[in-house]
Amino acid sequence: MNVDFVFIDWIQAIRHPQQKTYYSLEDVLTNVRFWHQKMCSPYSIFYIFVLLCTLSIHPLRSCDVNILKEAMAIKRAEIEMKQIGKQFSNQGKPREWLGKENGIRCLVQGITYQNYIKGKVINDEAANYYLVVLTGTIHPPNTYRQHGSLKLYVEGNTDVQVKVPFCPFKTGENLVGSKYAGFRVEFVLAFTAQLGFEAYNVKLLKKSTCKSGEAQVEIVSVESHKVCRCKEMVENEFPYNTANRPKAEENQNE
Repeated sequence: MNVDFVFIDWIQAIRHPQQKTYYSLEDVLTNVRFWHQKMCSPYSIFYIFVLLCTLSIHPLRSCDVNILKEAMAIKRAEIEMKQIGKQFSNQGKPREWLGKENGIRCLVQGITYQNYIKGKVINDEAANYYLVVLTGTIHPPNTYRQHGSLKLYVEGNTDVQVKVPFCPFKTGENLVGSKYAGFRVEFVLAFTAQLGFEAYNVKLLKKSTCKSGEAQVEIVSVESHKVCRCKEMVENEFPYNTANRPKAEENQNE
Protein backbone atom coordinates (compact mmCIF):
# COMPACT_ATOMS: atom_id res chain seq x y z
CA MET A 1 0.00 0.00 0.00
CA ASN A 2 1.32 3.42 -0.97
CA VAL A 3 0.72 5.60 2.09
CA ASP A 4 1.19 8.80 0.07
CA PHE A 5 -1.72 8.00 -2.20
CA VAL A 6 -3.88 6.92 0.74
CA PHE A 7 -3.54 10.41 2.21
CA ILE A 8 -3.93 12.13 -1.16
CA ASP A 9 -7.13 10.15 -1.79
CA TRP A 10 -8.35 11.14 1.69
CA ILE A 11 -7.77 14.83 0.95
CA GLN A 12 -9.80 14.44 -2.24
CA ALA A 13 -12.58 12.47 -0.51
CA ILE A 14 -13.19 14.97 2.29
CA ARG A 15 -13.88 17.64 -0.34
CA HIS A 16 -16.37 15.56 -2.31
CA PRO A 17 -19.73 17.32 -2.79
CA GLN A 18 -21.50 14.45 -1.01
CA GLN A 19 -19.20 14.65 2.01
CA LYS A 20 -21.32 16.06 4.86
CA THR A 21 -18.60 16.35 7.49
CA TYR A 22 -16.85 19.71 7.74
CA TYR A 23 -13.05 19.50 7.90
CA SER A 24 -11.17 22.59 9.04
CA LEU A 25 -7.79 23.44 7.55
CA GLU A 26 -6.25 23.05 11.01
CA ASP A 27 -7.61 19.50 11.40
CA VAL A 28 -6.38 18.51 7.96
CA LEU A 29 -2.96 20.02 8.67
CA THR A 30 -2.69 17.93 11.86
CA ASN A 31 -3.28 14.77 9.82
CA VAL A 32 -0.87 15.83 7.08
CA ARG A 33 1.85 16.52 9.67
CA PHE A 34 1.30 12.98 10.99
CA TRP A 35 1.63 11.68 7.42
CA HIS A 36 4.85 13.69 7.04
CA GLN A 37 6.30 12.30 10.29
CA LYS A 38 5.75 8.78 9.00
CA MET A 39 6.81 9.22 5.38
CA CYS A 40 8.63 12.56 4.92
CA SER A 41 7.79 12.39 1.22
CA PRO A 42 7.65 15.11 -1.45
CA TYR A 43 3.86 14.77 -1.41
CA SER A 44 3.54 15.32 2.34
CA ILE A 45 5.92 18.29 2.16
CA PHE A 46 3.92 19.81 -0.68
CA TYR A 47 0.60 19.53 1.15
CA ILE A 48 2.05 20.93 4.37
CA PHE A 49 3.17 23.95 2.33
CA VAL A 50 -0.23 24.29 0.64
CA LEU A 51 -2.13 24.14 3.93
CA LEU A 52 0.21 26.52 5.77
CA CYS A 53 0.07 28.97 2.90
CA THR A 54 -3.72 28.80 2.72
CA LEU A 55 -4.06 29.29 6.47
CA SER A 56 -1.96 32.45 6.33
CA ILE A 57 -3.05 34.19 3.12
CA HIS A 58 -6.72 33.31 2.63
CA PRO A 59 -8.77 36.53 2.89
CA LEU A 60 -11.38 34.83 5.12
CA ARG A 61 -8.70 34.35 7.78
CA SER A 62 -6.44 36.59 9.83
CA CYS A 63 -2.81 36.34 8.80
CA ASP A 64 -0.66 34.40 11.26
CA VAL A 65 2.86 35.61 10.49
CA ASN A 66 4.50 32.58 12.13
CA ILE A 67 2.51 30.19 9.93
CA LEU A 68 3.40 32.27 6.87
CA LYS A 69 7.09 32.17 7.83
CA GLU A 70 6.96 28.39 8.11
CA ALA A 71 5.30 28.13 4.70
CA MET A 72 7.93 30.34 3.05
CA ALA A 73 10.75 28.42 4.76
CA ILE A 74 9.42 25.17 3.27
CA LYS A 75 9.17 26.82 -0.13
CA ARG A 76 12.81 27.93 -0.01
CA ALA A 77 14.31 24.78 1.51
CA GLU A 78 12.28 22.03 -0.13
CA ILE A 79 10.64 23.35 -3.29
CA GLU A 80 13.35 25.75 -4.51
CA MET A 81 16.56 24.20 -3.10
CA LYS A 82 15.79 20.46 -3.08
CA GLN A 83 13.43 20.74 -6.06
CA ILE A 84 11.02 18.12 -4.76
CA GLY A 85 8.76 18.88 -7.72
CA LYS A 86 10.96 16.73 -9.94
CA GLN A 87 9.46 13.68 -8.25
CA PHE A 88 5.95 14.66 -9.42
CA SER A 89 4.52 13.97 -12.85
CA ASN A 90 3.71 17.20 -14.70
CA GLN A 91 5.31 19.22 -11.91
CA GLY A 92 4.33 22.55 -13.45
CA LYS A 93 0.59 21.92 -13.69
CA PRO A 94 -1.77 23.30 -11.02
CA ARG A 95 -2.50 20.64 -8.40
CA GLU A 96 -4.70 22.87 -6.26
CA TRP A 97 -6.40 26.27 -6.64
CA LEU A 98 -7.15 28.74 -3.85
CA GLY A 99 -10.94 28.92 -3.66
CA LYS A 100 -13.49 30.93 -1.71
CA GLU A 101 -15.16 28.28 0.45
CA ASN A 102 -14.46 27.55 4.12
CA GLY A 103 -12.40 24.72 5.56
CA ILE A 104 -10.64 22.25 3.32
CA ARG A 105 -13.15 23.00 0.54
CA CYS A 106 -11.33 26.27 -0.10
CA LEU A 107 -8.75 24.15 -1.91
CA VAL A 108 -10.05 23.30 -5.38
CA GLN A 109 -8.55 20.35 -7.27
CA GLY A 110 -6.21 21.36 -10.07
CA ILE A 111 -8.15 19.43 -12.70
CA THR A 112 -11.22 21.64 -12.12
CA TYR A 113 -9.87 24.40 -14.37
CA GLN A 114 -7.76 23.17 -17.28
CA ASN A 115 -8.84 25.19 -20.30
CA TYR A 116 -6.59 28.14 -21.07
CA ILE A 117 -7.02 31.06 -23.46
CA LYS A 118 -3.40 32.11 -23.38
CA GLY A 119 -0.89 30.15 -21.32
CA LYS A 120 -1.75 31.28 -17.81
CA VAL A 121 -5.27 32.62 -18.38
CA ILE A 122 -8.13 30.29 -17.45
CA ASN A 123 -10.88 30.04 -20.05
CA ASP A 124 -13.68 29.43 -17.58
CA GLU A 125 -16.22 32.03 -16.42
CA ALA A 126 -16.87 30.21 -13.13
CA ALA A 127 -13.21 30.40 -12.12
CA ASN A 128 -13.47 34.16 -11.72
CA TYR A 129 -16.13 33.73 -9.04
CA TYR A 130 -15.24 30.48 -7.28
CA LEU A 131 -11.53 31.20 -6.88
CA VAL A 132 -10.09 33.87 -4.59
CA VAL A 133 -8.91 36.96 -6.44
CA LEU A 134 -5.72 38.23 -4.79
CA THR A 135 -3.84 41.46 -5.34
CA GLY A 136 -0.18 42.33 -5.54
CA THR A 137 2.51 44.43 -7.19
CA ILE A 138 4.72 43.50 -10.14
CA HIS A 139 8.20 43.19 -8.71
CA PRO A 140 11.02 45.00 -10.54
CA PRO A 141 12.80 44.74 -12.89
CA ASN A 142 10.21 42.63 -14.82
CA THR A 143 12.49 42.49 -17.85
CA TYR A 144 12.07 38.79 -18.70
CA ARG A 145 9.26 37.48 -20.88
CA GLN A 146 8.86 34.14 -19.14
CA HIS A 147 9.90 34.87 -15.56
CA GLY A 148 8.45 37.53 -13.30
CA SER A 149 7.21 37.81 -9.74
CA LEU A 150 4.42 39.55 -7.88
CA LYS A 151 4.67 40.85 -4.33
CA LEU A 152 1.54 39.43 -2.76
CA TYR A 153 -0.55 41.70 -0.56
CA VAL A 154 -1.69 39.92 2.61
CA GLU A 155 -3.69 42.01 5.04
CA GLY A 156 -2.00 42.06 8.43
CA ASN A 157 1.38 40.91 7.10
CA THR A 158 4.23 43.41 7.40
CA ASP A 159 7.06 40.99 8.18
CA VAL A 160 7.18 38.35 5.45
CA GLN A 161 7.69 39.18 1.79
CA VAL A 162 5.76 36.76 -0.39
CA LYS A 163 6.75 36.67 -4.06
CA VAL A 164 4.45 34.79 -6.41
CA PRO A 165 5.94 33.71 -9.77
CA PHE A 166 4.12 34.66 -12.96
CA CYS A 167 4.82 34.55 -16.69
CA PRO A 168 4.53 38.12 -18.09
CA PHE A 169 4.05 37.20 -21.76
CA LYS A 170 1.37 34.62 -20.93
CA THR A 171 -0.93 37.23 -19.41
CA GLY A 172 -3.97 38.59 -21.21
CA GLU A 173 -2.45 42.08 -21.29
CA ASN A 174 1.09 40.93 -22.17
CA LEU A 175 2.64 42.55 -19.09
CA VAL A 176 6.21 42.30 -20.36
CA GLY A 177 8.85 44.93 -19.67
CA SER A 178 10.15 47.24 -16.97
CA LYS A 179 7.39 49.75 -17.72
CA TYR A 180 5.02 47.48 -15.78
CA ALA A 181 7.29 47.15 -12.72
CA GLY A 182 5.48 48.52 -9.69
CA PHE A 183 2.03 48.22 -11.26
CA ARG A 184 -0.75 46.78 -9.11
CA VAL A 185 -2.42 43.61 -10.38
CA GLU A 186 -5.08 41.06 -9.51
CA PHE A 187 -4.76 37.29 -10.00
CA VAL A 188 -5.84 33.83 -8.87
CA LEU A 189 -3.45 31.40 -7.22
CA ALA A 190 -2.46 27.90 -8.31
CA PHE A 191 -0.34 25.58 -6.18
CA THR A 192 2.23 23.63 -8.20
CA ALA A 193 4.92 21.14 -7.22
CA GLN A 194 7.50 22.94 -9.36
CA LEU A 195 7.20 26.46 -7.94
CA GLY A 196 5.06 26.06 -4.83
CA PHE A 197 2.54 28.51 -6.20
CA GLU A 198 2.03 30.53 -9.37
CA ALA A 199 -0.24 33.38 -10.47
CA TYR A 200 -2.86 32.86 -13.18
CA ASN A 201 -5.27 35.35 -14.76
CA VAL A 202 -2.88 38.21 -13.96
CA LYS A 203 -4.23 41.58 -15.06
CA LEU A 204 -3.85 45.22 -14.12
CA LEU A 205 -5.88 46.30 -11.11
CA LYS A 206 -8.30 49.09 -11.95
CA LYS A 207 -9.31 52.05 -9.77
CA SER A 208 -12.76 53.58 -9.50
CA THR A 209 -13.51 57.11 -8.32
CA CYS A 210 -15.29 57.83 -5.05
CA LYS A 211 -17.90 60.47 -5.81
CA SER A 212 -17.70 61.86 -2.31
CA GLY A 213 -14.03 62.76 -2.06
CA GLU A 214 -12.70 61.96 -5.55
CA ALA A 215 -10.41 59.31 -4.05
CA GLN A 216 -9.25 56.47 -6.31
CA VAL A 217 -10.28 53.10 -4.92
CA GLU A 218 -8.85 49.76 -6.06
CA ILE A 219 -11.60 47.25 -6.84
CA VAL A 220 -10.93 43.78 -8.22
CA SER A 221 -12.86 42.97 -11.38
CA VAL A 222 -15.28 40.46 -9.82
CA GLU A 223 -16.45 42.88 -7.11
CA SER A 224 -19.39 45.15 -7.89
CA HIS A 225 -18.43 47.75 -5.30
CA LYS A 226 -16.17 48.59 -2.37
CA VAL A 227 -16.38 50.87 0.65
CA CYS A 228 -14.05 53.88 0.49
CA ARG A 229 -12.11 55.12 3.51
CA CYS A 230 -14.66 57.92 3.76
CA LYS A 231 -17.34 55.20 4.24
CA GLU A 232 -18.96 55.93 0.88
CA MET A 233 -19.89 53.01 -1.37
CA VAL A 234 -17.87 53.09 -4.60
CA GLU A 235 -19.27 51.34 -7.66
CA ASN A 236 -16.88 49.36 -9.83
CA GLU A 237 -16.41 51.30 -13.08
CA PHE A 238 -14.66 48.34 -14.74
CA PRO A 239 -16.65 45.25 -13.70
CA TYR A 240 -15.98 41.83 -15.12
CA ASN A 241 -18.52 40.70 -17.72
CA THR A 242 -21.31 39.34 -15.52
CA ALA A 243 -23.39 37.82 -18.31
CA ASN A 244 -22.26 34.32 -17.39
CA ARG A 245 -21.93 34.83 -13.65
CA PRO A 246 -22.98 31.70 -11.69
CA LYS A 247 -26.48 31.96 -10.21
CA ALA A 248 -25.34 31.44 -6.62
CA GLU A 249 -22.83 34.25 -6.92
CA GLU A 250 -25.45 36.62 -8.30
CA ASN A 251 -27.72 35.92 -5.36
CA GLN A 252 -24.93 36.55 -2.86
CA ASN A 253 -24.23 40.00 -4.29
CA GLU A 254 -27.85 41.14 -4.34
